[in-house]
Amino acid sequence: MAARSPEMARHVALDHGPELVAEVEKLRGACKTLGGVVEGQCRMALDASGLHHLIDEDGDGDWGLVWERLAELGTDNERLRAIVERVRELAENPATYSGTGVVAVKPERIIAALEAGHD
Repeated sequence: MAARSPEMARHVALDHGPELVAEVEKLRGACKTLGGVVEGQCRMALDASGLHHLIDEDGDGDWGLVWERLAELGTDNERLRAIVERVRELAENPATYSGTGVVAVKPERIIAALEAGHD
């Protein structure tokens, strides 16, 4: 591709200057929006992790640990959902239904279901 002369470059800039300025402003706005989204997600991750002491006022700190903790919370959440499901299965078992609308599950069975979640 042949290099443009400085005079040709000036003409191109003058001809397309308003379009280029508008495009730059559009991109700046998009970057600002994206930056706000990322900042919001980082704050949510920080709040969920509870590791505020690792990040300073300017946002500098050990974000790697924050994201690792967030991943662990997902694993914890799955484990807890499985425990709740096991307790629900106990409660829905006809052998535990008294006919009075009260579910009678021996505490030992609930404890066993909860402990099974620690595997």
